[in-house]
Amino acid sequence: MEKQKLDKKVIIACIVLTIIVVAIVISYLVINNEKEIVELKDYQDFVGATTKVYDDKVIVSYQMNSCGETVEHKYTEIYNKELRIYYDISTHCGVCAPEDYEDEFKVNKKEYDSVKVYYKLEDNPTYCGDVAYKPIIYLYPEEDMNINVSFKDPSKLTTSYPRYINGWTVLARPDGTITYNNKDYYALYYEANNSIKFKEEEDGFVVAKSDLIPFLEEKLSILGLTEREANEFIVYWLPILEENEYNYIRFAEDKEIEENIPLEINPTPETLIRVLMTYKGVDKNTQVKEQVLKSRVRTGYTVVEWGGTKID
Repeated sequence: MEKQKLDKKVIIACIVLTIIVVAIVISYLVINNEKEIVELKDYQDFVGATTKVYDDKVIVSYQMNSCGETVEHKYTEIYNKELRIYYDISTHCGVCAPEDYEDEFKVNKKEYDSVKVYYKLEDNPTYCGDVAYKPIIYLYPEEDMNINVSFKDPSKLTTSYPRYINGWTVLARPDGTITYNNKDYYALYYEANNSIKFKEEEDGFVVAKSDLIPFLEEKLSILGLTEREANEFIVYWLPILEENEYNYIRFAEDKEIEENIPLEINPTPETLIRVLMTYKGVDKNTQVKEQVLKSRVRTGYTVVEWGGTKID
């Protein structure tokens, strides 16, 4: 009898212990899942990264500007049967041509159903001189047209979207829609090292922070940008220019832009508008001769590009 009572107590104790352990495990999973959902908000899809899945590993391939980007940490986890691969990337001042990278992660294929690659930037990029930032190219043919856009020196490129591989051969439509590899885009984007050293010239403009919006709206219209294109330019560049109380601004001439980043477009457009703003923070007493801008008129099949670069 005593033995039976003891066995019952042992069984009850085991049951209680099991319940406690299960409760702890469930609590951990719930807390962990909530934590991961919150953390994922800090990450973005790693566009351009490709994955190859094997029984015991996953290989991730991607391109990176190794002079200005560094992978500080990378790790994996499985959440709701999704294998998540995270990259923590720090950015700093410096650019070079994109390089190919490949990482191998040991993980059993039976443990997950799908794979997603994410990244976040640990630091905000510094705007440096000698870099053409955010140039984007719009294509406006008069009818649906296959167009090839390429750079004479692609080694200068530091990033691109969609990914630039031996040029962009696209289907462009009159409304500006660009189809590349069965996906639609509104523009072609890239950044590149400058080939020439831009500096403060005798002409240009000194613009107060409070005058930036009307100044840019007026000058970009003269240079031939539509309201939508000018809006996109201003949305990108306004917060950067507003870091300074006064800016020296000058728009590079066509020959300077072509020397800096030679562009080849086939078929050749009837109208080509390339806008490259150079700028630097200056004292309000800085005196320059006002730059005379040539008015641009669009005719027929048109290609438009805008971007900017900081003067050291």
